[in-house]
Amino acid sequence: MFRDIQDNYLWTSRMKFDHRSAWIDLLLLANHEQRAMELRDGSSIIVEAGQLWTCYDSLMERWHWKSKSTISHFLKELQNHGMITYNGTPKGTLVTIVNYGFYQFGRTQSVPQTVPQGVPQTVPQGVHEQDTIENTMKQECKKKKAAQPPGDSSSLGGYQ
Repeated sequence: MFRDIQDNYLWTSRMKFDHRSAWIDLLLLANHEQRAMELRDGSSIIVEAGQLWTCYDSLMERWHWKSKSTISHFLKELQNHGMITYNGTPKGTLVTIVNYGFYQFGRTQSVPQTVPQGVPQTVPQGVHEQDTIENTMKQECKKKKAAQPPGDSSSLGGYQ
């Protein structure tokens, strides 16, 4: 996905982000190459590809969320699902996208050497995450449908 999407009026509107939009925003905000960042106190840090330096206040404003605890719960959820790691400090929060190369470069392209240690250089052959997600969703819908009385499709979430 091109970062130019962030300039689209839908992305910049004052609408509150849902979790999907916030996740995509983190992917878009992550550095695509190593970069030195100067902090407010004059010190600097190196932020690697696949990482972003931010603060809860900035994410609250960007996503139109009302509290730091909402941001904290969301980041914890992503971390619990193995999607990110993050480290909060008094100066800010360093977020690392797990498997950044997959999101940035696709399934088969190599990742530049500036990618943080632990991010795979290529995605293993045979990995078809989208197929797996779609199959899982279909299986869940079949289970829900089988457990419902005939004619009731209210809780299938649009997957029938």
